[in-house]
Amino acid sequence: MYVGNVPEPTGGYSEFIRAAPDDATYFRSIILFGPNTASYKFALGRALLDLAQLGRSSVTLPELAPFFVHHILLHLKGGQAQSTMTNGLFLKAGIAHLNGQLDADLLDDLTVKHAFRYVLDLFHWLPKGESSVKFYSRSKQKRRTLTLTDELLRLTELEQRQLAEEIEARWNLVEHAWTQKHLGVPASRPIVVGHDSQDLVLLPWHNQSRKSLTHLRPALSGYQKSCCFYCFQPMDTTSGQNCHVDHFFPWIVGFQIPQVDLNRVWNLVLACPSCNGGESGKWDAVPLRHFLERLHRRNTYLIDSHHPLRDTLIQDTGSTEAQRWHFLIEIELYALTHRSRRWLGPLELEAVF
Repeated sequence: MYVGNVPEPTGGYSEFIRAAPDDATYFRSIILFGPNTASYKFALGRALLDLAQLGRSSVTLPELAPFFVHHILLHLKGGQAQSTMTNGLFLKAGIAHLNGQLDADLLDDLTVKHAFRYVLDLFHWLPKGESSVKFYSRSKQKRRTLTLTDELLRLTELEQRQLAEEIEARWNLVEHAWTQKHLGVPASRPIVVGHDSQDLVLLPWHNQSRKSLTHLRPALSGYQKSCCFYCFQPMDTTSGQNCHVDHFFPWIVGFQIPQVDLNRVWNLVLACPSCNGGESGKWDAVPLRHFLERLHRRNTYLIDSHHPLRDTLIQDTGSTEAQRWHFLIEIELYALTHRSRRWLGPLELEAVF
């Protein structure tokens, strides 16, 4: 069986940035590829977007604290772990506040003293060093004040909304993974797509019910930079009308290969209405090979970002990049056997991922 050459390695987050190095891409890279041992980076990212929406050009740490705390408390209410380790002083203080044992002013003070101690210096870190684009700065003389950069303030209102949703989606999945680890639950339970393809859910076992973890669109949109998978047209990924969840290999092909679940994340992309089902859209055709290479690259970004879906993707498609490419080629051959029509694809804008 001819499987073709394995595409060149993606180059990780560096290639992700290089494809379209705009402000939103750098912000996404920090959230998607930066290291996480606690949820502070997510809360700070949400707080920065809140401040950008207000048009603030600077903020003192006491002023920043309530924005940061607001998002942390929303997640603490859910009872999920917010750190890879046991709760430190700040997270314990947040729980105490929710239980009525600590007032808001004292919690804000503890935020400045403890939560901000490391996250403000580490927010911009990526696997190989600091991001070259910064979204705030602080001088040695004014350590208690952040100056918000033009790169943050230039984000459009739509980009702010999309980035906020993407942060929440990753946060939801990461805190689930941390909670499972604290409980000693193996990470082998697959995360799958709900029947309506709107949520990512934890596959049930024993007598448990399916557990919705987060919405599907924002969990995927960051890796496509909120653009259509096929034509790169920018989309409002917060809208189900303008952003469709598409099965790369047509869902109907799954009846011919029941051993492979085509309703898994590896086969799902976000597409504009025209590409998904317009007059010249894909419908139930099999896309050309260069689109398959793009799918492989997208899946590799998910795995390289140590996304909580990493284990599920590896279980479904293979443990090495070569195995995952061969898996996709095999599915393509099956699909072409049963759905011989090829989709040539649309006119494409400049590639962004």
